[in-house]
Amino acid sequence: MVLDPFGGAGTTSLVSMQEGRRSIICELNPEYAALARARIDSAWMDGAAQMDVFNDAKPALYFKRHP
Repeated sequence: MVLDPFGGAGTTSLVSMQEGRRSIICELNPEYAALARARIDSAWMDGAAQMDVFNDAKPALYFKRHP
């Protein structure tokens, strides 16, 4: 768990996601909070789409029999 009390544009949270960690960020400035939320939501959706592609390919990657 990563706590970022000065969240800014959300970079710490994005890196936490890439490293497989959960994060909590706080930001008082509404403009930065909106920017961070948009960046995190976008990365979350991109990551979910990538996981869908990976999960579709996983059986072929891990369970392929070789002669």
